[in-house]
Amino acid sequence: MLTEKSSGPIIRSAVILMGFNGLWLQVFLIRELLVTFSGNELVIGIFLANWLFLTAAGSFISSRFAAKVRDVYFGYTLLQVAISFFFPLAIYYVRTIKYHLGIVPGEGIALPLLFLVSFMLILPVAFLVGYQFGYACRLMAESGSRPDHAVSRAYFFESVGSMTGGLLLGQVFMLKLTSDLTPTMKLKKNVAIAQYQETINAMYPDD
Repeated sequence: MLTEKSSGPIIRSAVILMGFNGLWLQVFLIRELLVTFSGNELVIGIFLANWLFLTAAGSFISSRFAAKVRDVYFGYTLLQVAISFFFPLAIYYVRTIKYHLGIVPGEGIALPLLFLVSFMLILPVAFLVGYQFGYACRLMAESGSRPDHAVSRAYFFESVGSMTGGLLLGQVFMLKLTSDLTPTMKLKKNVAIAQYQETINAMYPDD
């Protein structure tokens, strides 16, 4: 049985990894969109607006359903696997979207179309990242945090992961990895995280 005392460090590490993961997803998708659409700060602004809206929508919907899930550990792991599946697909379609839309190299794209295209390209990934936050809050509550503190604690540990991911990405990996290697490495990292979470769940099954 996964007790409150034993589950605390495990759950905190899982939420930190969630923040780490989300930051990498943002950076890699922004970079691919900038390359594809020959973009500037406006493209970044459109992407971030869509990302924030979709993650907020995912968190809002998840807050209505996460409390009803029986095995929140398995659900959290399943969401991580789903993100691992949709991220390479998003990278692929970002790189090939101009071909699918019949846009020739060098041709610009209207802002309304850019907004819609970027929204659809990142929808599965961004929504699932936001949806996972509701499960993180539920995990925090089950680890012993007071219900009124669970959200703030989940947000804090997610922020720790985001800051750590940003430092590692900017100072180490972004200088060493090519654009073709980063999605592959990201997929492997997500699968490793999911395997870790599932292993912990198997070691401490619920009654």
